[in-house]
Amino acid sequence: MIINETAAKMMGFADPVGRIVMHGPDPKEIIGVVRDFKYGSLHTPIELVFFEYQSINPNIVVRLAPDSPQNTLGQLLACIKSIIRDTRSSSVTSTMTTTTL
Repeated sequence: MIINETAAKMMGFADPVGRIVMHGPDPKEIIGVVRDFKYGSLHTPIELVFFEYQSINPNIVVRLAPDSPQNTLGQLLACIKSIIRDTRSSSVTSTMTTTTL
């Protein structure tokens, strides 16, 4: 599971990576921490955010730096393929949509 900085602070973890926490009925290992970001309205405080892989909806949204998105995307796909060990791992593909804000 990946959490945001606010979640780490609220759980009292200075270094949460590798810790096991209960999230739903099963224990989950924290494998990463992302910086806080606005998830909903800009008028509400930043809330806890938990990301976890779900095989029924295996979508990932990633914000890439604009300098080399193709290289970063290739590295990301290699990482995903090494993590997903089920029969669909050979069918992991990418669809890149560029949005300019």
